[in-house]
Parts: sequence; structure tokens; C-alpha cells
Amino acid sequence: MDVLHYLDVAIGFSLSMMVLATLVGTTTAMWLSVIRTRTNNLQAGLELIIGTLDSALPTKELASSLLRDKMVLSWLPRGFSKTEAIGREEFVLMLLRKSAGDGPWAELSTAIQTITKQSPADLVKAVELAILAEEAADPSAPASVWRTKALARIAPDLAARLFAQFDDVMTRTDDNTAYSTKVASTALALVFLIIYPVNSLDMITRLATEKNVATVLADKAEKTKDPTQLLNAVKQQAIFADTFDQPNKFWSEIYATCGDSRLCHLTTAPQKALSQPGVLVTWVLLGMGAPFWQGLLDKLLGLRSKITAKTEDERSQRAAQT
Repeated sequence: MDVLHYLDVAIGFSLSMMVLATLVGTTTAMWLSVIRTRTNNLQAGLELIIGTLDSALPTKELASSLLRDKMVLSWLPRGFSKTEAIGREEFVLMLLRKSAGDGPWAELSTAIQTITKQSPADLVKAVELAILAEEAADPSAPASVWRTKALARIAPDLAARLFAQFDDVMTRTDDNTAYSTKVASTALALVFLIIYPVNSLDMITRLATEKNVATVLADKAEKTKDPTQLLNAVKQQAIFADTFDQPNKFWSEIYATCGDSRLCHLTTAPQKALSQPGVLVTWVLLGMGAPFWQGLLDKLLGLRSKITAKTEDERSQRAAQT
């Protein structure tokens, strides 16, 4: 059935793109983790919030110290790394508890005392007792509610100033991290395609002309969600041609042209890879991300199941009539 074949072609192509996008996405996530993109964005946000207490505070040192605190990194040695997440009430309480310390915390202590008209030590004690009282009064409420009510009652000026900024800053932190991920993913996809020039147009042609290839991939996609098995299925059907073979045709041509010249490789490989329209199409499609291709694949598989079931019913009815 032609409709079913073209559906299998779409499924095979979506599966192949999902596999590639997953490879690029995993590499991007590992790279961003190494350079601590999320943590750096979070620290920048906390610096802005702390700066609202007093513009003269050493915000960078204070924010960095908070993110390295053992309270938020209980499974890592203190000072070894920084957390990627911190709660609003947790952030305020940590500021209060540390504000009586030495070093940069002494300056913070002065700023907090100016705002609240109370010494940090007395303030911390009062807030902790208020949290306990809130828990006793409403034990079924979330801990964040106990803390918010206690801070609003004991240190309303401080809580209002920090709370008013926190959610907006965290939203911008998430937006900045998402933007960084998008940019890094796009850049790494380009590098990936220079090294492995996957041609989308060749993929579609192969799937469309060789019916058994599209059918095998569609059947495999229906039976498993395991990324390794799906990658092996795509490679076994040679959807990526010899792109992942070493040495493959692309790099054999590069070596034939450049020999052992590294500079020639660096200039010739990008030019040759990106001169292929199909590779540029792959780059654009990879930018849609693995979730997009996973969602499209799921929809296509659902449609395939309905068409297959309908076809089987029609065959059964014809068999019964004869």
C-alpha cells in the first residue's frame, strides 16, 4: 500500500533524525555541564538579588559561597563544586544564617541589620522559632509555606525585597540557560556535520526507493524505545551511508586532496561538507531538537498502527466473504 510505504518513509526519517538529534543533544548537555553554564547563570542571578540589599556588597563572593555551601551540596566535598538549583526560602534562610560570619558575611550582616533593625543572630533565632510554630500549627502544609509565613512575620522588609526579585531572576536564569543550550546545540550540530556529513536528501531517497529499509525501521521503532537498539537499526540499514565508517568516502576524498596537512583538513572539510545541500538541510532539521522528532515519531507510529489495523480488518472481511 503506497500510503503505508510513504508513512514508513516518514517514520524511518523521523527515527533517523531523532537518533542524530539525541547524539548532538547528549554531547551538548555534557559540554554545558563541564563549563557549568546553568550554575554560572544561577550565580549571576543571585548576585543581582544580593545587590538589592546593598550595592556595595561583594555580590560575586557571596553568591559563590552560597552555591558551594554544604547545605546544598551534601553529597560533595565542600568547595568542590556548585549547585545548579536553590529554593527561594532556602536562599533567604542561608543568607540570614551566614550573615553573622566573618569575611564578606560581615558586610552582609550590616546590610541586613540596616534593613531589619535587628541583629542577624537574633533574627535567625526568631525566624527558626517562627518556622517551628508554623509547622506545629499546620503540619500538613509544605515546608516552603512554613518558611514563607515565618519570614513574612519576623522579617517582612527583608523577605519582601528578596522575594520580589527571586522568581523573576530565576525565570531569566532558566531562559538564559535554554538560550545557551540552543546556541551550543546549533554550533555542535554544525561541527558534528562537518565531521560526519549526514545528507538528509540521500536519506529520504534511500528510504523512498528501498521499501524494505523503511519497513524494517518502522517495525523496529514500534517494538522498542531503546536508543542503542534504534541507533544500531539505523546504522544496519545504512541510512547514514558510510558516514560513520572510518575511513569513509568523505574523509578518503579529504585525505586524497590534502594528504597529511592539518591546515588543509581544517579548511577543506567544512567547505566540502557544507557545500552539500542535504547536509545543510540536516543542520536545520537537527535544530528542531530530539523532543520534536520524538513527538513526531510517536504520532506517526500511532497513525501507522491505525492504518495497519484497518488494513488487517479489510483483509479479514474479504477472506470471510470468499
